[in-house]
Amino acid sequence: MRILFWFRKDLRLDDNTGLHQAALDARGEVVPFYASEPALLSRPDMAATRVRFVLDSLAELVLARGGEVIPVPAAALPSASGLAAELH
Repeated sequence: MRILFWFRKDLRLDDNTGLHQAALDARGEVVPFYASEPALLSRPDMAATRVRFVLDSLAELVLARGGEVIPVPAAALPSASGLAAELH
């Protein structure tokens, strides 16, 4: 079974319990996606270090997955169930 895994706040790979469980449940067939929230990252109270962490984490994720990460604008999240159906 293929599982669509939504990376939200926890973008880590090594100790991400949700990702680990998804990989076990899917027997390795995990398709990651990240819902970008430009408004959140551009808020005046958002620390530059947090933005850098998100960007670096996403770059690491893309490299680790060989480019297989689906970026989804947050406004399109209602259609994420359609994406899941396409992958099934």
